[in-house]
Amino acid sequence: MDQIADAIEQQIAQPLSALADTADGAAGAAMAAESAAESVGYDVTNVERMVRDLQRVVEDLQDGSPESLAARVVQRRRHVWWDFTVDTWERTSVRAERLARALHDVLSRDISLDSARNTWELRVLDDLLGDRRQQRGQRATLKWWHEAIKEVEAFLEAPGYQAPELPDLRAELRADLDTAMDDPNSLTRQFKAQLEK
Repeated sequence: MDQIADAIEQQIAQPLSALADTADGAAGAAMAAESAAESVGYDVTNVERMVRDLQRVVEDLQDGSPESLAARVVQRRRHVWWDFTVDTWERTSVRAERLARALHDVLSRDISLDSARNTWELRVLDDLLGDRRQQRGQRATLKWWHEAIKEVEAFLEAPGYQAPELPDLRAELRADLDTAMDDPNSLTRQFKAQLEK
Protein backbone atom coordinates (compact mmCIF):
# COMPACT_ATOMS: atom_id res chain seq x y z
CA MET A 1 0.00 0.00 0.00
CA ASP A 2 2.85 2.33 0.87
CA GLN A 3 4.51 1.60 -2.45
CA ILE A 4 1.28 2.34 -4.30
CA ALA A 5 0.86 5.58 -2.33
CA ASP A 6 4.48 6.60 -3.10
CA ALA A 7 3.97 5.79 -6.79
CA ILE A 8 0.75 7.83 -6.90
CA GLU A 9 2.53 10.70 -5.13
CA GLN A 10 5.49 10.64 -7.53
CA GLN A 11 3.68 9.81 -10.74
CA ILE A 12 0.44 11.77 -10.36
CA ALA A 13 0.31 14.19 -7.41
CA GLN A 14 3.70 15.85 -7.92
CA PRO A 15 3.26 16.41 -11.66
CA LEU A 16 -0.27 17.79 -11.01
CA SER A 17 1.11 20.12 -8.34
CA ALA A 18 3.90 21.25 -10.68
CA LEU A 19 1.33 21.76 -13.45
CA ALA A 20 -0.86 23.80 -11.10
CA ASP A 21 2.15 25.93 -10.09
CA THR A 22 3.02 26.43 -13.75
CA ALA A 23 -0.58 27.41 -14.52
CA ASP A 24 -0.56 29.88 -11.60
CA GLY A 25 2.74 31.32 -12.85
CA ALA A 26 1.38 31.59 -16.37
CA ALA A 27 -1.76 33.33 -15.10
CA GLY A 28 0.40 35.78 -13.10
CA ALA A 29 2.59 36.40 -16.13
CA ALA A 30 -0.49 36.95 -18.30
CA MET A 31 -1.88 39.45 -15.81
CA ALA A 32 1.48 41.23 -15.65
CA ALA A 33 1.65 41.26 -19.46
CA GLU A 34 -1.88 42.65 -19.66
CA SER A 35 -1.05 45.34 -17.11
CA ALA A 36 2.14 46.19 -18.98
CA ALA A 37 0.22 46.36 -22.26
CA GLU A 38 -2.33 48.72 -20.70
CA SER A 39 0.48 50.84 -19.31
CA VAL A 40 2.22 50.91 -22.68
CA GLY A 41 -1.07 51.81 -24.37
CA TYR A 42 -1.56 54.64 -21.89
CA ASP A 43 2.04 55.79 -22.43
CA VAL A 44 1.63 55.63 -26.22
CA THR A 45 -1.56 57.71 -25.98
CA ASN A 46 0.25 60.30 -23.84
CA VAL A 47 3.21 60.40 -26.23
CA GLU A 48 0.88 60.80 -29.23
CA ARG A 49 -0.93 63.65 -27.46
CA MET A 50 2.37 65.32 -26.59
CA VAL A 51 3.59 65.01 -30.20
CA ARG A 52 0.34 66.62 -31.45
CA ASP A 53 0.74 69.47 -28.95
CA LEU A 54 4.35 70.03 -29.98
CA GLN A 55 3.34 69.96 -33.62
CA ARG A 56 0.75 72.68 -32.94
CA VAL A 57 3.36 74.80 -31.16
CA VAL A 58 5.78 74.42 -34.09
CA GLU A 59 3.02 75.32 -36.57
CA ASP A 60 2.12 78.39 -34.51
CA LEU A 61 5.76 79.45 -34.44
CA GLN A 62 6.05 78.89 -38.18
CA ASP A 63 2.82 80.79 -38.83
CA GLY A 64 4.27 83.75 -36.93
CA SER A 65 7.60 83.73 -38.75
CA PRO A 66 8.27 86.69 -41.09
CA GLU A 67 8.42 84.41 -44.12
CA SER A 68 5.15 82.68 -43.29
CA LEU A 69 3.36 85.97 -42.64
CA ALA A 70 4.67 87.41 -45.91
CA ALA A 71 3.44 84.31 -47.79
CA ARG A 72 0.01 84.65 -46.16
CA VAL A 73 -0.13 88.33 -47.16
CA VAL A 74 0.58 87.29 -50.77
CA GLN A 75 -2.27 84.76 -50.65
CA ARG A 76 -4.68 87.23 -49.08
CA ARG A 77 -3.84 89.95 -51.63
CA ARG A 78 -4.50 87.48 -54.44
CA HIS A 79 -7.81 86.57 -52.82
CA VAL A 80 -8.83 90.25 -52.70
CA TRP A 81 -7.79 90.71 -56.34
CA TRP A 82 -9.78 87.65 -57.45
CA ASP A 83 -12.85 88.83 -55.53
CA PHE A 84 -12.58 92.27 -57.10
CA THR A 85 -12.29 90.66 -60.55
CA VAL A 86 -15.35 88.47 -59.91
CA ASP A 87 -17.36 91.56 -58.94
CA THR A 88 -16.19 93.85 -61.75
CA TRP A 89 -15.05 91.87 -64.79
CA GLU A 90 -18.21 92.73 -66.73
CA ARG A 91 -17.88 96.43 -65.98
CA THR A 92 -16.28 98.46 -68.77
CA SER A 93 -16.79 101.94 -67.36
CA VAL A 94 -13.99 104.42 -66.74
CA ARG A 95 -14.74 104.19 -63.03
CA ALA A 96 -14.24 100.40 -63.03
CA GLU A 97 -10.91 100.77 -64.83
CA ARG A 98 -9.81 103.46 -62.39
CA LEU A 99 -10.74 101.25 -59.42
CA ALA A 100 -8.88 98.30 -60.93
CA ARG A 101 -5.72 100.41 -61.28
CA ALA A 102 -6.07 101.79 -57.73
CA LEU A 103 -6.55 98.35 -56.17
CA HIS A 104 -3.75 96.91 -58.30
CA ASP A 105 -1.42 99.64 -57.02
CA VAL A 106 -2.36 98.90 -53.40
CA LEU A 107 -1.97 95.13 -53.76
CA SER A 108 1.26 95.34 -55.79
CA ARG A 109 3.23 97.16 -53.10
CA ASP A 110 6.27 95.42 -51.68
CA ILE A 111 5.50 93.19 -48.72
CA SER A 112 7.31 94.07 -45.52
CA LEU A 113 9.27 91.51 -43.54
CA ASP A 114 8.06 93.18 -40.36
CA SER A 115 5.83 90.66 -38.61
CA ALA A 116 3.70 93.26 -36.84
CA ARG A 117 2.97 95.10 -40.10
CA ASN A 118 2.11 91.88 -41.94
CA THR A 119 -0.14 90.75 -39.10
CA TRP A 120 -1.87 94.11 -39.33
CA GLU A 121 -2.30 93.85 -43.11
CA LEU A 122 -3.73 90.33 -42.79
CA ARG A 123 -6.36 91.65 -40.38
CA VAL A 124 -7.22 94.56 -42.66
CA LEU A 125 -7.57 92.29 -45.71
CA ASP A 126 -9.52 89.66 -43.73
CA ASP A 127 -11.94 92.39 -42.61
CA LEU A 128 -12.33 93.54 -46.21
CA LEU A 129 -13.02 89.99 -47.41
CA GLY A 130 -15.46 89.41 -44.55
CA ASP A 131 -17.33 92.66 -45.31
CA ARG A 132 -17.54 91.68 -48.97
CA ARG A 133 -19.15 88.36 -48.05
CA GLN A 134 -21.80 90.32 -46.16
CA GLN A 135 -22.84 92.15 -49.32
CA ARG A 136 -25.97 91.07 -51.16
CA GLY A 137 -25.24 87.91 -53.10
CA GLN A 138 -21.70 88.04 -51.69
CA ARG A 139 -20.86 90.47 -54.46
CA ALA A 140 -19.80 94.06 -53.97
CA THR A 141 -20.67 97.11 -56.04
CA LEU A 142 -18.19 99.57 -57.56
CA LYS A 143 -19.21 102.06 -54.88
CA TRP A 144 -18.42 99.52 -52.15
CA TRP A 145 -15.04 98.72 -53.72
CA HIS A 146 -14.24 102.44 -53.99
CA GLU A 147 -14.86 102.92 -50.25
CA ALA A 148 -13.07 99.68 -49.35
CA ILE A 149 -9.95 100.63 -51.32
CA LYS A 150 -9.83 104.03 -49.63
CA GLU A 151 -10.19 102.39 -46.22
CA VAL A 152 -7.51 99.79 -46.89
CA GLU A 153 -5.11 102.45 -48.14
CA ALA A 154 -5.70 104.52 -45.01
CA PHE A 155 -5.22 101.53 -42.70
CA LEU A 156 -2.05 100.40 -44.45
CA GLU A 157 -0.59 103.89 -44.65
CA ALA A 158 -0.80 104.50 -40.91
CA PRO A 159 -1.39 101.26 -39.01
CA GLY A 160 -3.04 101.77 -35.67
CA TYR A 161 -5.96 100.59 -33.62
CA GLN A 162 -8.87 102.88 -33.03
CA ALA A 163 -8.64 104.54 -29.65
CA PRO A 164 -11.27 103.54 -27.08
CA GLU A 165 -14.23 105.74 -26.39
CA LEU A 166 -13.68 107.48 -23.05
CA PRO A 167 -17.00 108.71 -21.68
CA ASP A 168 -17.12 111.76 -19.41
CA LEU A 169 -17.89 109.85 -16.23
CA ARG A 170 -16.63 112.65 -14.01
CA ALA A 171 -19.25 115.09 -15.37
CA GLU A 172 -22.05 112.59 -14.73
CA LEU A 173 -20.84 111.98 -11.18
CA ARG A 174 -20.77 115.71 -10.44
CA ALA A 175 -24.09 116.47 -12.12
CA ASP A 176 -26.57 114.24 -10.30
CA LEU A 177 -25.19 111.23 -8.49
CA ASP A 178 -28.58 109.99 -7.22
CA THR A 179 -30.16 109.95 -10.69
CA ALA A 180 -27.08 108.28 -12.14
CA MET A 181 -27.22 105.57 -9.47
CA ASP A 182 -30.92 104.95 -10.12
CA ASP A 183 -30.44 104.62 -13.91
CA PRO A 184 -29.28 101.04 -14.73
CA ASN A 185 -27.76 102.26 -18.03
CA SER A 186 -25.84 105.20 -16.60
CA LEU A 187 -22.07 105.49 -16.86
CA THR A 188 -21.92 105.58 -13.07
CA ARG A 189 -23.64 102.19 -12.76
CA GLN A 190 -21.34 100.75 -15.45
CA PHE A 191 -18.34 102.15 -13.58
CA LYS A 192 -19.61 100.71 -10.30
CA ALA A 193 -20.09 97.30 -11.94
CA GLN A 194 -16.48 97.40 -13.18
CA LEU A 195 -15.24 98.16 -9.68
CA GLU A 196 -17.18 95.22 -8.25
CA LYS A 197 -15.62 92.68 -10.62
